[in-house]
Amino acid sequence: MKTVCLFLCGASLVGQTSFGQERKSVETATETVAAGSVVTYQAALARADVAVAKSLLNERLLKGEVGEAIRDQTVGRHLHRSGQWLNVSPRLGPKGLDHVSVQLNESGRPHRLMVDETKFGSSKLLTTKAGEIQMGDKHVSDRLLGLAKRFDTIRAQGDLAIAKAPAGLSSKRVVRVPLSDSESVLFWRPAEGAGSWRYNGPPDSMPKALSQLKSLSALFQAGAEGRIDFPKRVFQVKIDGDALKVNILDATGVDAVGGNLGKLPVKAKLELPLERTVWASVAIETKIADELRRQMPHLDSAEAKRLAQGIQSTAKTAEDALIGRSFARFATVQTAKAGTAGMLVAVPIEIAAQLLGDAPIDWSRVIGVGGLAGGSAAIGNLAGSATTYALVRTELGYSASVAAAEILGFRSASRFANVAGGAVGGGATAILFAYGGYWLGYYDIQTANRTAIAGGVGVGAGAAASAVTLGLISTYATAGTGVAISSLSGASATSASLAWLGGGSVASGGLGVTVGKVILGTGAGIIVIGVTAAVAYGFYLADERQDNIRLAKTIEYLSAKQTFVISDTETSFSR
Repeated sequence: MKTVCLFLCGASLVGQTSFGQERKSVETATETVAAGSVVTYQAALARADVAVAKSLLNERLLKGEVGEAIRDQTVGRHLHRSGQWLNVSPRLGPKGLDHVSVQLNESGRPHRLMVDETKFGSSKLLTTKAGEIQMGDKHVSDRLLGLAKRFDTIRAQGDLAIAKAPAGLSSKRVVRVPLSDSESVLFWRPAEGAGSWRYNGPPDSMPKALSQLKSLSALFQAGAEGRIDFPKRVFQVKIDGDALKVNILDATGVDAVGGNLGKLPVKAKLELPLERTVWASVAIETKIADELRRQMPHLDSAEAKRLAQGIQSTAKTAEDALIGRSFARFATVQTAKAGTAGMLVAVPIEIAAQLLGDAPIDWSRVIGVGGLAGGSAAIGNLAGSATTYALVRTELGYSASVAAAEILGFRSASRFANVAGGAVGGGATAILFAYGGYWLGYYDIQTANRTAIAGGVGVGAGAAASAVTLGLISTYATAGTGVAISSLSGASATSASLAWLGGGSVASGGLGVTVGKVILGTGAGIIVIGVTAAVAYGFYLADERQDNIRLAKTIEYLSAKQTFVISDTETSFSR
C-alpha cells in the first residue's frame, strides 16, 4: 500500500505539471518507472543472494553436524565431567555412528563403551537400504566391527610418519584416540578412503597410542559380538523459543519400536537458556558457512559468513535456517509477487492520469496497462533473479561482483549482486513496459524510446541512491548499542543501518528497522519519480527547442517571399 500511494501521488504531481503534448509521454514514463521500481525495491528486500545460498544447503548433513556440535558442547562435556567418558572418532563414512565414547580404567585402558546418535530438530532415525534402523542392533554391530578393522589397519601400518593434521579435515579422515582423561592424539590421512595414515601427537607417545588402538579394537569387537553390554543413546536437540532443549533417550529397544523416537524411554532432559548458549547460534552459522564454502569454493570465508548470517536472519526458526529451499521456487514466488505488485501500482496511476484529462476513463486501456505492467514486472523480476544467481553462483560472476563492490564501496560482493539484480530487473521491466505499450498501440515509437530511457535512468537512480545511502550509513553511522556499524557484517550491519534510518532501534526509543525500510523505499521512490520526470521534461525542452528552431526557419523562409496571399486578394510587397 505504501508503494501504491507513493507512485499514485507521484503520477498526480507529474500529471498536474505536464507539458502540453508531452503529457502522455510523462504519464507513460511514470507508469513505466513505477513498475520498474516495484521490482527494484522488492529485490532489495527479498535478498535473492541469500536465496541462492539457501538453495545449496544439505539439510540432512547440516542437521547432523549442528546436532553433533551442540551435543558435544552440552551432553559431551557433562559426560566427561561426571563419568569420565571420552570421545573416540567414530566416522567410517556417511553412514557411520555419530559418537562412540569410552571410559578408561586405572591403567588407562578402555573398559567401558557407549554409542549414541544425535538428532536435531524434527530429524528422525533413518532406515538404510538394507532395511537396518539407525541405532538398531545390526546397524551398531556392523559399524563397531568397521571401526575395529580401521583401528587394526592403522596399527598394522607400523611406524607412521609424524605430521600435523591440517585444519578442516573431514571427520572421516581423522581418528582421535584418548590416552588418558586429559590427553589424546590423532591419526589422519590426506585422502579419504586411501593413502597412508599419519600420526599427530608427541613422538614419545606413539607406542602407547598404537597399543591403545589394539585395546579399542578389542573393545569394539566385544561390543559388536554381544560379549559385553553397553548403553545406546539418542540425543534429541531442539532450539525452542528462547531455550535449548536436549532429551536423552534410551535406544536399547530401537528395533522393537521400529525406530519411533516417541516410544523410546527418556533417560534425562536438559534445558538451557539461549543467552547462556550463544555458541549454539554461532555453531549453526559456522556449519552453514562451511557448507556454502564446500558448494561454492570461490567464496571467501567472510562472504560465506555474511550469507550464513543472512540465512539465519530470514529464517523463522533455528531448524528452518538449516533447510534448503529451491531457488527456482524462490524465483517463481517473487515473480508472481512482482507481477501482482506491478498491476496494483500501474492501474491506479493510469486511472489517476486519465481522470486529469477531459475524456471519460478508457477501461480497456486501464486493463491493458495493468496487464502490461504485471507481465513486464514479472519478466523483469525473473531477469533480476537470474542476474543475482549468476553473480553469486558462478566463479566469474562472483569475481566481477568483488571487483565492482570494491570500486563502488560495497562491503559485500553478494550484497552488490543483489542490488545489481534489482537494477537489472527494474530496468528490464521499464524497457518491456515501454515497448509493450508501443506494440499495443498506446503510443508511437518515439514515445516508447523516450519512456524506456526515462524509466531506465529513473530506476537506476533509485537503486544507486538506496545503495549509496546504506553504504554511507554502514561506513559512518553508529548502531543503537554504541558500536560502529562498520564493525558489523552481513544481516547485522543491514539491520543496524535500517534501524538508524528509523531513528534507532525500538529498544533505544527509535522506530526500528520497519520504519527504516519505509523511509528507504519512500526516499528511493521519490528519487525515481523525480529523475524520471526530469528526463521526460528534458525531452520536452528538446522538442520545444526544435519547434522554435523550425518556427524561426519557417518565418525566415516566408519573410523571404515577395508575395503573401491574404484572403482572396493578392497583395505585393517590396522588399
